[in-house]
Amino acid sequence: MIAVISDLAPQIFHQRAKDGSQFQCSDTFVRHWLHHTLHWSERHATRAAQKIPGNWEGLCEHSFLRLAYTIKEEDIPSALYINSDQTQVVYAQGSQLTWAQTGAKQISTVGNDEKRAFTVMVSISNDGTMLPLQAIYQG
Repeated sequence: MIAVISDLAPQIFHQRAKDGSQFQCSDTFVRHWLHHTLHWSERHATRAAQKIPGNWEGLCEHSFLRLAYTIKEEDIPSALYINSDQTQVVYAQGSQLTWAQTGAKQISTVGNDEKRAFTVMVSISNDGTMLPLQAIYQG
Protein backbone atom coordinates (compact mmCIF):
# COMPACT_ATOMS: atom_id res chain seq x y z
CA MET A 1 0.00 0.00 0.00
CA ILE A 2 2.87 2.41 0.80
CA ALA A 3 4.42 1.74 -2.62
CA VAL A 4 1.15 2.54 -4.41
CA ILE A 5 0.61 5.74 -2.40
CA SER A 6 4.25 6.78 -2.96
CA ASP A 7 3.78 6.28 -6.70
CA LEU A 8 0.33 7.86 -7.12
CA ALA A 9 0.30 10.56 -4.41
CA PRO A 10 3.74 11.00 -2.78
CA GLN A 11 2.83 14.44 -1.42
CA ILE A 12 0.57 12.77 1.19
CA PHE A 13 3.63 11.72 3.19
CA HIS A 14 4.92 15.33 3.39
CA GLN A 15 1.69 17.20 4.19
CA ARG A 16 0.94 18.14 7.77
CA ALA A 17 -2.51 18.07 9.35
CA LYS A 18 -3.84 20.97 11.42
CA ASP A 19 -2.61 19.28 14.59
CA GLY A 20 0.92 18.98 13.12
CA SER A 21 0.80 15.22 12.54
CA GLN A 22 1.79 13.54 9.28
CA PHE A 23 0.07 10.71 7.43
CA GLN A 24 1.22 7.25 8.47
CA CYS A 25 0.19 4.06 6.75
CA SER A 26 -0.40 2.32 10.08
CA ASP A 27 -2.00 -1.06 10.66
CA THR A 28 -5.05 0.75 11.95
CA PHE A 29 -5.33 2.85 8.78
CA VAL A 30 -4.96 -0.21 6.52
CA ARG A 31 -7.52 -2.26 8.47
CA HIS A 32 -9.99 0.65 8.47
CA TRP A 33 -9.50 1.20 4.72
CA LEU A 34 -9.91 -2.50 3.88
CA HIS A 35 -13.02 -2.78 6.03
CA HIS A 36 -14.79 0.44 5.05
CA THR A 37 -13.68 0.87 1.43
CA LEU A 38 -13.56 -2.73 0.20
CA HIS A 39 -15.97 -4.14 2.81
CA TRP A 40 -13.46 -6.82 3.74
CA SER A 41 -12.86 -8.37 7.14
CA GLU A 42 -10.24 -10.76 8.48
CA ARG A 43 -11.33 -14.38 8.29
CA HIS A 44 -9.51 -17.53 9.31
CA ALA A 45 -9.96 -21.23 9.78
CA THR A 46 -9.79 -22.78 13.22
CA ARG A 47 -8.32 -26.07 14.35
CA ALA A 48 -7.72 -27.86 17.62
CA ALA A 49 -4.62 -27.00 19.61
CA GLN A 50 -1.95 -29.59 20.41
CA LYS A 51 -2.77 -31.47 23.61
CA ILE A 52 -0.42 -31.94 26.58
CA PRO A 53 -0.64 -35.36 28.23
CA GLY A 54 -2.32 -35.41 31.63
CA ASN A 55 0.71 -37.11 33.18
CA TRP A 56 3.29 -34.72 31.69
CA GLU A 57 4.98 -34.06 35.05
CA GLY A 58 5.56 -37.77 35.65
CA LEU A 59 6.86 -38.23 32.10
CA CYS A 60 9.35 -35.36 32.57
CA GLU A 61 10.55 -36.73 35.89
CA HIS A 62 10.96 -40.24 34.46
CA SER A 63 12.94 -38.85 31.51
CA PHE A 64 15.20 -36.82 33.82
CA LEU A 65 15.92 -39.79 36.11
CA ARG A 66 16.63 -42.10 33.16
CA LEU A 67 19.04 -39.50 31.72
CA ALA A 68 20.82 -38.90 35.06
CA TYR A 69 21.21 -42.65 35.63
CA THR A 70 22.65 -43.23 32.14
CA ILE A 71 25.13 -40.32 32.42
CA LYS A 72 26.35 -41.58 35.81
CA GLU A 73 26.47 -45.32 35.08
CA GLU A 74 28.00 -45.01 31.60
CA ASP A 75 30.42 -42.23 32.70
CA ILE A 76 29.42 -39.92 29.84
CA PRO A 77 31.57 -36.74 29.69
CA SER A 78 29.71 -33.43 29.99
CA ALA A 79 30.77 -32.32 26.50
CA LEU A 80 29.01 -35.35 24.97
CA TYR A 81 25.66 -34.52 26.56
CA ILE A 82 23.95 -32.53 23.79
CA ASN A 83 20.64 -30.73 23.75
CA SER A 84 19.07 -30.33 20.31
CA ASP A 85 15.93 -28.82 18.93
CA GLN A 86 14.54 -28.33 15.48
CA THR A 87 12.50 -25.58 13.96
CA GLN A 88 10.80 -25.07 10.66
CA VAL A 89 12.05 -22.24 8.45
CA VAL A 90 9.40 -21.11 6.01
CA TYR A 91 10.44 -19.80 2.58
CA ALA A 92 7.08 -18.15 1.88
CA GLN A 93 4.83 -17.68 4.87
CA GLY A 94 1.34 -18.90 4.19
CA SER A 95 -1.61 -18.30 6.43
CA GLN A 96 -5.09 -19.53 7.10
CA LEU A 97 -5.93 -15.84 7.38
CA THR A 98 -6.91 -13.69 4.40
CA TRP A 99 -9.07 -10.71 3.51
CA ALA A 100 -12.42 -11.41 1.89
CA GLN A 101 -15.82 -9.85 1.36
CA THR A 102 -17.58 -9.35 4.69
CA GLY A 103 -20.30 -11.96 5.14
CA ALA A 104 -18.86 -14.40 2.56
CA LYS A 105 -19.59 -18.03 3.46
CA GLN A 106 -16.79 -19.70 1.47
CA ILE A 107 -13.26 -18.27 1.61
CA SER A 108 -10.85 -19.85 -0.89
CA THR A 109 -7.07 -19.50 -0.83
CA VAL A 110 -4.43 -20.81 -3.19
CA GLY A 111 -1.46 -22.83 -1.95
CA ASN A 112 -2.69 -23.44 1.60
CA ASP A 113 -1.82 -27.11 1.37
CA GLU A 114 1.64 -26.53 -0.13
CA LYS A 115 4.62 -26.49 2.17
CA ARG A 116 7.57 -24.28 1.28
CA ALA A 117 9.91 -24.84 4.20
CA PHE A 118 12.94 -26.68 5.50
CA THR A 119 14.05 -27.77 8.97
CA VAL A 120 17.01 -26.37 10.89
CA MET A 121 18.42 -28.33 13.81
CA VAL A 122 20.30 -26.41 16.50
CA SER A 123 22.43 -28.17 19.11
CA ILE A 124 24.51 -27.16 22.11
CA SER A 125 26.65 -29.37 24.31
CA ASN A 126 26.55 -29.27 28.10
CA ASP A 127 29.96 -27.55 28.18
CA GLY A 128 28.52 -24.59 26.20
CA THR A 129 29.83 -25.45 22.73
CA MET A 130 27.33 -24.60 20.02
CA LEU A 131 27.43 -27.18 17.27
CA PRO A 132 27.03 -26.23 13.58
CA LEU A 133 23.46 -25.84 12.38
CA GLN A 134 22.06 -28.73 10.39
CA ALA A 135 19.65 -27.90 7.56
CA ILE A 136 17.29 -30.66 6.44
CA TYR A 137 15.61 -30.08 3.07
CA GLN A 138 13.92 -33.47 2.55
CA GLY A 139 12.78 -36.38 4.60
